[in-house]
Amino acid sequence: MAALGIAGTADARKGRRVPAHSARADSNPMVRIRGVSGNAELTPLQFAQWLQLQPPGLLEATGIASLHRVSMRTQLLNRTSDEFREADTDGNGRVSAREIATFLASRAARISHA
Repeated sequence: MAALGIAGTADARKGRRVPAHSARADSNPMVRIRGVSGNAELTPLQFAQWLQLQPPGLLEATGIASLHRVSMRTQLLNRTSDEFREADTDGNGRVSAREIATFLASRAARISHA
């Protein structure tokens, strides 16, 4: 765990130290899926549509071809089926936010080492 920030300052009224500003980093990648509650998971079509909405730079950085011009659901599912299988690490047919974060991080690391 890494802490960043300034040293705490004394609270003159109570004689206590005010905690320093800090940021914590841990090894678990996190991502928030807009419109989906924290514990919900995406179906293959929802995952494909989520990928389609991502900025082209993110897709390029992870080695995924641009999906902005794909209009038919069947084509979208076909183009993202390999990514879905890779992201669905627990094999339950749905992808959680944690699985997406891990998938994107591993894809980006693989691309940067290539």
